[in-house]
Amino acid sequence: MDPEREFKAVDSLDGVTWKNGSRTEGFMQIAKNVEVHFNFNQSPPLLKIKPRKARKALPPVIDILPELTLWEMEDAPSWSETLEKLRNALLSALHEEMDDDTNITLSIDKRMVEGLLASARDAHPDEVIFLLRRDRNGSISEAILPQGAAGGKTLAYIVPSRLPFDPSLEGSFHSHPSGNCKPSEQDIELFKRYKINIIGCNPYRIENLGFYDNLGDPIDEISLQ
Repeated sequence: MDPEREFKAVDSLDGVTWKNGSRTEGFMQIAKNVEVHFNFNQSPPLLKIKPRKARKALPPVIDILPELTLWEMEDAPSWSETLEKLRNALLSALHEEMDDDTNITLSIDKRMVEGLLASARDAHPDEVIFLLRRDRNGSISEAILPQGAAGGKTLAYIVPSRLPFDPSLEGSFHSHPSGNCKPSEQDIELFKRYKINIIGCNPYRIENLGFYDNLGDPIDEISLQ
């Protein structure tokens, strides 16, 4: 293993901060209030979720990365791949389906959707993006404009490291001024973080909506009420 190469690979990851000039120790931001602190200068490496509230809500690191028990410095996995695997698993856990019954029809507040479409019309020809929150009754009923969100004529984006730790944020909405509701590769990268993803297409009417899961596959069982 080449420590210098490993350092550069980790340094290129989004949300990584090194501790006091160290080249083996630091933390990676998963969401606004969730961090993974790491130290690769020991075997196995220290990987700890902070703060305690997040650590209690998320699966243990050893459950996500059982290979840590067999970690050998001379033949260790890539640091960057290890952190990426941990990041993806934690993001998935943050938005894990509370109910495994896939036959349940997803309920979405129609007035909220109409408001999002109105925002898309007002911003046209630029795109807009919002995150969606599920209420206590299990319905997607609130849209928020996340910190650091931005939209332009060809894309809308959010900065993952600036998002709050909020498991109730289970969906996304963004507009397609082109009128094509098919998700792009960039859209599908966003979708991985959320269970329900809505694309509102020009001319921004209810019938111009596309609903997708976290893999980018269409969702048919949707109830707007």
